[in-house]
Amino acid sequence: MRKIIILSAATLILSSCGIYNKYKPVSEVPEGLYGSESVAATDTANFGNLSWREVFTDPYLQNLVDSALLRNTDMQTAHLRVKEAEATLLTSKLSYLPSLFLAPEGAVSSFDRGKATQTYSLPVTASWELDIFGKVTTAKRRAKAAYEQSKEYEQAVKTQLVASVANTYYTLLMLDSQYEIAVATEAALGTKLFEDRTLFILCTLSWILALFNLIWLLYDFYKLRTFAEESHALNRAAFLDHLTGIPNRHGLDVVFETYDSPESLAHVACYMVTITNLKEINQTMGHVVGDQMLKDFSGILESVGDAFGVVGRNGGNEFLMIVNHGSHDTMEYFIESLNQQLKEYNEEHSNAPIQIQYAYILNEEAHAEYFSTLLTETYNKLHA
Repeated sequence: MRKIIILSAATLILSSCGIYNKYKPVSEVPEGLYGSESVAATDTANFGNLSWREVFTDPYLQNLVDSALLRNTDMQTAHLRVKEAEATLLTSKLSYLPSLFLAPEGAVSSFDRGKATQTYSLPVTASWELDIFGKVTTAKRRAKAAYEQSKEYEQAVKTQLVASVANTYYTLLMLDSQYEIAVATEAALGTKLFEDRTLFILCTLSWILALFNLIWLLYDFYKLRTFAEESHALNRAAFLDHLTGIPNRHGLDVVFETYDSPESLAHVACYMVTITNLKEINQTMGHVVGDQMLKDFSGILESVGDAFGVVGRNGGNEFLMIVNHGSHDTMEYFIESLNQQLKEYNEEHSNAPIQIQYAYILNEEAHAEYFSTLLTETYNKLHA
């Protein structure tokens, strides 16, 4: 009897002791754990505690998130892990109950072709593990922790999936907006480019037209200059002697027409000179030498007579000079200067000297009313 009492007391003492104490989570943060920084009060209405449907109110986005939560394989795997942990937790809770094992058996045997013998057995085994050292409790706690972990993992996968879908959705909206802006910008730039291109074409055409007008003006100027040169050449041919370059009879006629009244002829003197040996030079030395003699004499006459009046070739070997303010002194000075030039020339050209005969008339003495009358009288005096 004494042994039974001691054994029972020992059993009670051992069952009341455990290796593991019951876990109690710390609900309060020790003061000074984070220094002097005060701990903010928990706000149940902050952004982190809001449901994703309250954050993302776009109906189309909500449908996309629902579809992703339903079809995403990571989300399905996390959900199955939660179910697995839940089943494990249930099993650990059932460990506190006794276990009952049934093992029915049956056999048929025959010996030496005798009648078969059938035997049956139904062994029943019952067991109940007492949680003396806290093994069952610890297993249940581990299963519960695994269950909580799987639920948090599922929540993390869900949060990441919702965030990923929302980020992609808003990124696509941003890209759509950027595309619309790009299209509008391209249209605006296209219109601006068209306007600039049109302006460029108009400017180019204007420059081409201006260049064409400039070329046309240059061409007209060239034609006008050519016409002027041709006119000048025609005038020289018409009014200038082609051999000597001094006015011919037509050129002298233009000068004669300026004396259209007796008053304009009042002080005019007419000087006429002829080369007397020109015919002889042409016959003996050739027309080349004779032409050169005409050129040389016209040069001498022009160099001396320009200071007195207009010099011209009247034709053949005959030359004429018109003096506006003629007098005997003037004419004698002119004749003296001319003779001096001829003397020097003849000294250098002794083989073909220039021999002249001249006459002049002052209209102060002739009183001719027309220049043709004065010219005729001078001619008659020269050949008298």
